Amino acid sequence: MKKPVDWCELLDWGVDQLGELQIAGYSYIVQGKYDIALPFYRALVYLQSDDVYNFQTLGAVYLQLGNSEKALKYLDIALRMEPEHSITELNKAKALCDLNQAEGALKIAKKLRENHDLTISDTAEAIIMVYDRKR
Repeated sequence: MKKPVDWCELLDWGVDQLGELQIAGYSYIVQGKYDIALPFYRALVYLQSDDVYNFQTLGAVYLQLGNSEKALKYLDIALRMEPEHSITELNKAKALCDLNQAEGALKIAKKLRENHDLTISDTAEAIIMVYDRKR
């Protein structure tokens, strides 16, 4: 079996270069330039495959770009790495809503409605209000 390529070693990159890549990608997110941030985080998930933040962020970027299927892929990976991350769970619920998977979205939203962060709990409540009425 072929050993996977260690891109950081091949590129001779360390923590500083990876940090700069994250900062650059994040700066585009802050500006709302998700299409420009996308390749930064696509690279980071390969370069730092053990960093949950990169998967959470890549999923969120795909969600902002309207690609809920790809968002769900990366959000699920992030949730396997950090199962109780509320923002990632909420993003997953949003992606499921976009994909007309109301039952899965409702399950997550009902869990998050009691979250201490009002932004999360209010958004979860809004999902419940919209999708519970459709049932």
